[in-house]
Amino acid sequence: MGRPLVARGQSGAKLVISDAHQVLVDAIGATLPGSSWQRRRTHYVRNLAPLVPKSASAG
Repeated sequence: MGRPLVARGQSGAKLVISDAHQVLVDAIGATLPGSSWQRRRTHYVRNLAPLVPKSASAG
């Protein structure tokens, strides 16, 4: 994931936003040291939606 970016000269990434797949998180840590990781909001909400009771939904 990060190797192609590093190979093209990218450096100094401060924040990486991706899915929460552990392989991605590990690759980001290995290839972009010092950067922070954040889970994509879309996936976070998508995983939470089934846990919210229908009575609490706006629709």
